[in-house]
Amino acid sequence: VSPGGQVYAYEANPELIPVIERNVAAAGLTGMVEIHQQGVWGYDGVLPFPIRSRSLGGAGLKPKTRNPYRRFRNSRKIKRYENVEVLTLESMCRDREIDLIRMDVEGAELEAVRGSQEFLRSSAASIILEWIPRRNNRKDALELFGLLTAVGYQVYRIAPEGLRRIASAEAFHSQHAELWHAGHCDVLCSKSRFPEDQLDWRE
Repeated sequence: VSPGGQVYAYEANPELIPVIERNVAAAGLTGMVEIHQQGVWGYDGVLPFPIRSRSLGGAGLKPKTRNPYRRFRNSRKIKRYENVEVLTLESMCRDREIDLIRMDVEGAELEAVRGSQEFLRSSAASIILEWIPRRNNRKDALELFGLLTAVGYQVYRIAPEGLRRIASAEAFHSQHAELWHAGHCDVLCSKSRFPEDQLDWRE
């Protein structure tokens, strides 16, 4: 972010807010980062957020499983639920010039995109999102890809070997299923289409 730029940071977990504030101060970015204790979802409202007993990370607004045994096992890791305000991307970005949206929302990416279609249709912002195959099934993957492309986005997989355009919903699902053991893959969604000869870059 340039010296004149601004970061709007949204975090649903209230126990992580002091951590973010310390990190921002340690990096000398006080004044450049505006922190909000809110989550992103498909509508504006209030939802229960699980506060985990052993870790501040990894918890999210989306239920992780419908399996009764695993739900019981996961519940033992949760010390309490806290109601948090949730907003759509449209509400978060209203009256702001946004260049880039970075989403790491523990499986709630589909809900976030689903709830802000009109905003995303008119926005020029690029999106980098984390997509976790084990938290989202084939139906979710196909719907997310369809929603993104319907509002003008090209979807690219950010892989160790470079940037790879994902041409179809089926490819989006199958390529990410390959990364099951890796746990996740970051995806770039952009309204700028990169020439094919530029998709082999390496860092």
